[in-house]
Amino acid sequence: MFINAMNKTLGYPSIKDSLVLPFATGMSLTITLLTLKSLNPAGEYVIFPRIDQKTCIKCIYTANLKPIVVEPSIVGDELRTNLDKIKELLSDPELRPKILCVQSTTSCFAPRAYDSVLEISQMCKEFGVGHIINNAYGL
Repeated sequence: MFINAMNKTLGYPSIKDSLVLPFATGMSLTITLLTLKSLNPAGEYVIFPRIDQKTCIKCIYTANLKPIVVEPSIVGDELRTNLDKIKELLSDPELRPKILCVQSTTSCFAPRAYDSVLEISQMCKEFGVGHIINNAYGL
């Protein structure tokens, strides 16, 4: 990993480390999942706030992991991240040791809103779980 000075310029002052991978989205996500798996061999599940893009789910299976799909909540005319369900999963004492990470995304199609990455990051930090943010097509 490398320290990215652009994080502060782009409005992400709390990010200390980031890694930019020069691959297509699926390969980047798969390699990231496999790296996390090498650091946590007991991890077998990826909490995945549902987004209807095939690449996101295919990379979980390619890394020989199992998705726990979290359906979004309806808020007004948008589909938004179901933070309560994610916290419920992270809080489960039997499931928690087997959770490798939460994989969220910032780019999606209406009526689905982008994931609440800040809130998810805070939960992941609280529970000691990795957080992968798929920022394909983002800054």
